[in-house]
Amino acid sequence: MQLGVVVKRTGLFLAHAFLALGIFCAYQNQVMAQIAKPDGTLATAGADYATGERSRCIVIESPVDADNLLFFSTEVAMTVVGIDCLVNAATSVPITVQECDANGGTCSAVEAAITCGTTNSTEAAGIDNPSIDAGDWVRIDVGVPSGTPGHVAVCVRYTMP
Repeated sequence: MQLGVVVKRTGLFLAHAFLALGIFCAYQNQVMAQIAKPDGTLATAGADYATGERSRCIVIESPVDADNLLFFSTEVAMTVVGIDCLVNAATSVPITVQECDANGGTCSAVEAAITCGTTNSTEAAGIDNPSIDAGDWVRIDVGVPSGTPGHVAVCVRYTMP
């Protein structure tokens, strides 16, 4: 099961969910979401979430070193099992996935910086700090890009207890 979000620097934009799991409607600094389970009923935290591997993905357009984006808040505790990323236009972008407290601050790396290239970069063997507490935020910190990438896509794969 995957959810996807597109991030743009300015103006009105739409985000979308993959695999017809729900509808995301986003406006610059505000995101409203409704998530439907495959049977069409609305999902709620806790009992409605099935076990198994899931992923959340984000696309950051024109990434620069100053980008340090809150990605999502966790409803329940989760364990990160992998991170995938991909860049376009023969460039590379280092990213660090971080776990932050309930206020989106006091962050620590889930995994050391990963250099995203034009072929899928995957980190799955031994995530450094895989446990993320319920109510915490996940943040994507972008390092100094090589070249001028049009976008970087980052997917965090995880399981829930």
